[in-house]
Amino acid sequence: MDILKITYSGETTSISLYIENDTLVCGVTSISLVAYDTVAKLKTELEKITGITATILNSSSAFLCSKINEISRYFPAEVVGTGVYLSYDNYSSPKQVCETFSVPYANIVNSWFDNADNIITAQTGGFKFKEITETLTIDVHSDMLKTNDKYINKYGLFYVEYNELYLPEYAPIQSVSSLSIDGTSVTYTTLITTYNSIILTSSSEVSSFVEGQDKVAITFNYGYPKTSSYGVIASQLATYIIYDNLINYVSSGTQGLKPITATHSSLVLKEQGDNDYSQGVTNRQHIRTLFKGLPSKINMRIV
Repeated sequence: MDILKITYSGETTSISLYIENDTLVCGVTSISLVAYDTVAKLKTELEKITGITATILNSSSAFLCSKINEISRYFPAEVVGTGVYLSYDNYSSPKQVCETFSVPYANIVNSWFDNADNIITAQTGGFKFKEITETLTIDVHSDMLKTNDKYINKYGLFYVEYNELYLPEYAPIQSVSSLSIDGTSVTYTTLITTYNSIILTSSSEVSSFVEGQDKVAITFNYGYPKTSSYGVIASQLATYIIYDNLINYVSSGTQGLKPITATHSSLVLKEQGDNDYSQGVTNRQHIRTLFKGLPSKINMRIV
């Protein structure tokens, strides 16, 4: 997703831009993405540069700059001309694609990053390979509930307390920051989180989850961290998927591409005059291999 468009109007003929290590460099100006940590703050700082205009896209004013996709200093973007569109929080990045395959930044299409993420999520049955914070209301069904007597000390002869709520579609669950059950708030520090469930303990304000529509309201963090082993594989996989898009893009004879001759892991890609498309076959072999390294889930609704 594009979150910021950066353009220039003036006499300068070239202004390079790259993003690395939480720093955006535009021409000779360096901007800390830690100090200016939201897109709105970044826009204000960028527009202090003479001739630069920054336009916020997709209602992203409050988005964190730490999640903006990196752009390589070795393959920088060019602000003069059509401008630069910054993309956001993908498995791969322009930096990874350009540095892996020696591809000019101008040949990269931002929509490829979102497409690659969606393909990976779909092919793994819904797994996310980045941490996501989300607030939801959840309909609770009987097949989502279980009694976990390790964390409760209340028992009834004629009733069962369902103190464990399974949410396999959001696995792996990392943490919970707020929870209410049928309108009653539960202190999040009294909860236990497992790979795919949330457990009430004897210290929680509520002893059992309640079946019904919109019975649980929750704010939680889920997904494999980008720095985890699966996160790293997903990043590599997305990079190869994006390169596969580029192969097709070049092969289609699209005009206006920068000259390419890239060699990587026996892959060879030339912009024109090359009728041997074996690099596409080899690239897809890498994609299939990387997919095998990721977990997969199919219909994990019923535990």
